[in-house]
Amino acid sequence: MALPNLYDANRSRVMVNGEPIPGVRTIEFRQERAQGQVYALGSEERVGVYHGALQVLGRIQVASASAGLDQLAKAPEAFQMVATLSGAENARNVMFDQCFIHDKTLSMGTGGHAETVYHFTATRMREEDGAAA
Repeated sequence: MALPNLYDANRSRVMVNGEPIPGVRTIEFRQERAQGQVYALGSEERVGVYHGALQVLGRIQVASASAGLDQLAKAPEAFQMVATLSGAENARNVMFDQCFIHDKTLSMGTGGHAETVYHFTATRMREEDGAAA
């Protein structure tokens, strides 16, 4: 039985336009494909599925804030993001092309520090296995 790929947050990194983003606490992303169900007349069971547009959505949570992401949030400028997810024996590069930041929030609680969350969209997401970091 094969062991799962375990990625370590302390070994992983996120880069935007080739520059590392310091203080990344969390990165989350998802791909959504529009999907419609096809039913035969008079039937309750699905007979087919059709697929449509693909959408890539994500969020990056940063300790305090990121000057680079703040600048990209101000100007609608496309950028590329690469998340290198590294483990002890394996790595995976996830590339996001033509990204735009569409939302930014900051929160700070008593006794803590500020956390900024940047929501982004991308035209496409590509994944490839890499060497261990």
